Amino acid sequence: MQIIEKIVDRTYLFHLLTKGDTEHPSAPFISNSLHSHTYCYLALIDLEEYKHLVINSSIEQVQLDVSDYPLINDVISKINSHTDFLYETRSDGGLNGIEVQRKLSTFEQEGIFSGALIQDKYPSMRDTGSYYVIDGMHRLVAYGLLTRLDSKHFPIKVYLCTNNPDI
Repeated sequence: MQIIEKIVDRTYLFHLLTKGDTEHPSAPFISNSLHSHTYCYLALIDLEEYKHLVINSSIEQVQLDVSDYPLINDVISKINSHTDFLYETRSDGGLNGIEVQRKLSTFEQEGIFSGALIQDKYPSMRDTGSYYVIDGMHRLVAYGLLTRLDSKHFPIKVYLCTNNPDI
C-alpha cells in the first residue's frame, strides 16, 4: 500500500463518498468508520491487496456471520462461474447483480475507478483478509470483473481508515 495523502477534512470525505445524500445506504457506516479511526488516508492498493479485501456479502442470498465474510477475489471467481448472478437483484443490502452490472457499464463508458472506503478488518474476520470494504463494494466487484484482475489495471485509489500508525 502506498499512502498518497492524509485526509484531514473527514466531513468533506463523507460528502464526497455519499454524494451529499444523508439517506445513502452506507452513510451510517461511512460516518462511523471516518470517526472511529485515528488515521484516514487516500492510498493506492495493488492487485494482491485488492484480492484480499473483505466484503460483507456473497452471491448467495444469505446473511453471513462476520467470520464468514468472503474475500473479493472469491466473490469475483464465483460470479465468473455463475454469470446469471448479474441479472439478479437483492433487497437486503447485499451484493446485487443488477447494481454490479450498472457499475460495469459506468466503467466501460468512463474507464476510471472512482474509489472506495476501506478500514481495518475486525478481529473476527478471516486472517487472510487485508481490509474491510465499508463503501464501494459494487464498484470494486465490477472493477475486478471488468479488468479480469489483470495487474496492469492496478494500483487503484481507495480511502483507508485505520488505527495503525505504521502504514
